[in-house]
Amino acid sequence: MNNFVFLNNLNEYNTEDALVARIENIHSKAQLLEELSAGLKFPDYFGENWDALDECLNDFHWVENSEIVIIHSNVPNISSGELKSYLEILSSAVKNWSNVSTHKLTVIFSDNDKQTITKS
Repeated sequence: MNNFVFLNNLNEYNTEDALVARIENIHSKAQLLEELSAGLKFPDYFGENWDALDECLNDFHWVENSEIVIIHSNVPNISSGELKSYLEILSSAVKNWSNVSTHKLTVIFSDNDKQTITKS
């Protein structure tokens, strides 16, 4: 999962002119999807499941900002299987946007969580 940015200080990333979703203190898949939907202003048709998340993270037709940033203050406290699915969806979306000029997706985690993320 080397498509993510790991920072010692989460506030050091320049988010000026970016659409930013801050994800913190997540304790369920439903809460995670709600926070992402609100922070990234997903369309009303967002289905609040992994497939719908994957679809929205690879579209962004409703977003005027060219940069989209998801900042995790900590790793979501969800089951290991759900976390693996979530990280795979994020990683794939970051990779997909790296070849497109209309948007750039950046996913940030704390340096403290790097080991947890890389072994998931």
